[in-house]
Amino acid sequence: MIEAGRQLVDDQGRRLSFDAPVTAIIWSHSHACFALGDGRLCREHFASTVSEQTSHSGPILCAALHPDGQSIVTGGDDGKLVCTAPDQSQLELANFGSKWVEHVIANAASGVIVAGVAKEAIVWTNSGDIESHRFTFPSTVAGLALDEKGVRLAAAHYGGVTLHAVAEPASKSKLNAWVGSHLSCTLSANGRFLVSALQETGLHGWIVASGTNMAMSGYGAKTKSFSWNSANRWLASSGSYDAVLWPFDGKKGPMGKYPLMLGIGQAVVTRVAFHPAEDILLIGHADGAVILCRVNDNACFPVQEAANAAVTAMAWNATGSAFAWGLEDGRAGIIDFVSGR
Repeated sequence: MIEAGRQLVDDQGRRLSFDAPVTAIIWSHSHACFALGDGRLCREHFASTVSEQTSHSGPILCAALHPDGQSIVTGGDDGKLVCTAPDQSQLELANFGSKWVEHVIANAASGVIVAGVAKEAIVWTNSGDIESHRFTFPSTVAGLALDEKGVRLAAAHYGGVTLHAVAEPASKSKLNAWVGSHLSCTLSANGRFLVSALQETGLHGWIVASGTNMAMSGYGAKTKSFSWNSANRWLASSGSYDAVLWPFDGKKGPMGKYPLMLGIGQAVVTRVAFHPAEDILLIGHADGAVILCRVNDNACFPVQEAANAAVTAMAWNATGSAFAWGLEDGRAGIIDFVSGR
């Protein structure tokens, strides 16, 4: 247990400051890679900075771990999609000119990389550096998601979320329609459930096989972050003063069920991230506070105190032995339970 008044970062972590907003965090082995609003990509180990380099001429808007498990793929408002290797070498995968690269996802199992640019999802297959094909949607792509195997692609846009077989250029699309703007989307790892965040607040979901609709309401702010637990039982989401966890352990998902509220409710939750193996949730707030919560008893442990700036990114490493977070003002932190004091 942490002593009263102390934070976990003081006992087992390291505080960081980048002087630019943290827009994304991706783990590559033992390194936490911080994507920043000034175009830099910084690799941090628990003990020290590993590398720092400029990847874009403007803000990095999105980042993903390359299917090789080491390189980082980033998209920016300079229209570029860039792959940065651990040795700091860089490869420009694409340049879309004045069009922003606002979304990028990748999957090691299938080797695909997908970027969301304007109304298109651009696909690279077999971890290649040459574009394979594109899918076009009726409006701007607002979010992308892949299932665990990297086979099924979901793209959120105005009027719903469309599904494609990501590696098949001629695959027939399946529109999951619902009125309004859909801001982001997520697929359960097993591909059974599809959920999107709505402009009007709240979530909308579908049972993929049947197309059955699911409505999840009660949010005070827009949902900007999703996270599934390892068993696909819980979907954690931001947008309330507590993390909202919807149960998906039955055939009908959360239909007819109430969510579990997790946290301490001091400020609106902006980011959530489940431990990769255990039912422990990392929660970031609009006031900068970061806490760890156990699902089974709602026991909460302070990671970082409120800092007058919202948490904008957080992520666990693959084994769950370390995690990192970042704020909109550039402050950040990293905790490694193995290497920590």
